[in-house]
Amino acid sequence: MAKDELEAVVEGSRGVLSTASSGDFATARSELAGLTEHAATAAELTSDPVWRAAEIVPWLGANLRAVRVAAAEGHAVLARVAAPVLDGAETVTAGPGPAETGALLDVAALRTAAPRFADASRVAVAAQQRLTELDTDALLPPVTDGVRALSDAVGGVTPAVTALADAAAVLPTMLGADEPRTVLVMIQNNAELRTGGGITGTFLELSADQGRLTITAQSESADFEPASEGIVEIPESTSTLYGGVVDKWVANTAMSADFTVTADLASTWWHTLTGHRPDAIVSIDPIVLQALLRAHGPVETSEGAVTADDVVQRLLVEPYMTRSQAEQTALFEEVAHTVFGSLTSSATDPLRLASTLAQPLADGRVSVWSAHGAEQSVLADTWLAGPSARQAQSGSDAYAVYFNDATGGKMDSYLDVAIASGAASCDAGTRAEIAVTLTNSAPAEASSWPFSMTGGGRWGAPAGGIATIVTVSAPEGSFYGGVDVDGASIAPTTVEDAGFPVSATTVVLAPGETKTITFEFLRRGAAVTEPVVLHTPLLVTPDLTRATPSCG
Repeated sequence: MAKDELEAVVEGSRGVLSTASSGDFATARSELAGLTEHAATAAELTSDPVWRAAEIVPWLGANLRAVRVAAAEGHAVLARVAAPVLDGAETVTAGPGPAETGALLDVAALRTAAPRFADASRVAVAAQQRLTELDTDALLPPVTDGVRALSDAVGGVTPAVTALADAAAVLPTMLGADEPRTVLVMIQNNAELRTGGGITGTFLELSADQGRLTITAQSESADFEPASEGIVEIPESTSTLYGGVVDKWVANTAMSADFTVTADLASTWWHTLTGHRPDAIVSIDPIVLQALLRAHGPVETSEGAVTADDVVQRLLVEPYMTRSQAEQTALFEEVAHTVFGSLTSSATDPLRLASTLAQPLADGRVSVWSAHGAEQSVLADTWLAGPSARQAQSGSDAYAVYFNDATGGKMDSYLDVAIASGAASCDAGTRAEIAVTLTNSAPAEASSWPFSMTGGGRWGAPAGGIATIVTVSAPEGSFYGGVDVDGASIAPTTVEDAGFPVSATTVVLAPGETKTITFEFLRRGAAVTEPVVLHTPLLVTPDLTRATPSCG
């Protein structure tokens, strides 16, 4: 009976978020009421004393406990997550529209809904953790399948709820609820990789007042003169990893794993150009633009409609093959301005937006910093705080793999990535292995492609080749165990950066070539657990697999 009730919850839950995201809150509320009833029945069936007593029975007990936990967490998510989020989203959406106020969001309503979103996020995260902790390998196949299905459903909604809670905590003030603010949006280009995503190609300054956003300025990287002495003080560890270029070219703003360093660079670069500093800095990439277009719909440009399906190809591949530098800049500038102009002139459904941006947020494609201490203290504890903050918040087994292009072109649209990770117990402690396999998928004729695509061999990689600085940031307390490339040991650069032990090396790939860089780290007294792997946001999601390191 409990199984039937839980299956009804899992099956029906797939449609509720979609219905609510479409703005049909009445139907979503009706669907949610039915699902909550199923979940309540399942929880009641599995919570009586006889059931709990039977959980001590060998073999059978683990299955009974798993069903009870699944029923309880399923009910908690529906009653304490879905219902409050639905109420809060409807309240925010029901406010005056852009025709009356010109506001992107009703910031007063969002501020009122923030506590509900925060509580919902805590419940969702706790439920996901409890479901993940269940040992499904010890369960009967039908129970395993059911627990995994429920865990997947909860895991699918948790990032959106967390994003909504984080946004509600800081967006009202950042969007000018108390006083006008300025927000500087950095758009990174992942076709030329940097730690935080890609080179910083476009800056948009937005003025925010009572939720109304207006584009007040826009600049491209070519508008910034290189700094001969560096514009801010960079941590010595970051300079050791990447050389003395981090603070001299605006395109390298996102090289540091510490987003506070990136924000300091961006703010200072903007000050050199405009004479003032923004109140907040938001870093995104074209995959975020793609998600925004998916939520908003196509936007018209002078060259026709730009859609979610073609924006990446049109911005990150095609221009560098067929257009001059000036034409590339003009296209990127127009698309960015048009997309943001359209988005900031129409009302936004927060639930739909959170759902659409959940995956880009989980991938680390959005980072936010505020010059105002109260907001920054909230942001610092979220995944919006940048790469090193994401690693710190991902637990004591989290490793981060960062990529920085050393080609000087846009060849990273042809860089394929696979990452294998694993850990083993050895005499010296726990040995962890992170194996990064890179492939240059460009054809042989890539050597004749335009300079803007290949870099023309000017920076050390032959035209058509791809040079990449590969960096692995290990958990605190790790020791360097060595690095090899295709089995040959090499001497890496090793530092402590942003509080983590870091190893880095550079590899060069000819068209069609593949190389595997294996990083090893040792930890004393640590339990053997599978590494959690984070990575630089790429154009294509890399293959993540498990490795089985030996103690040799």
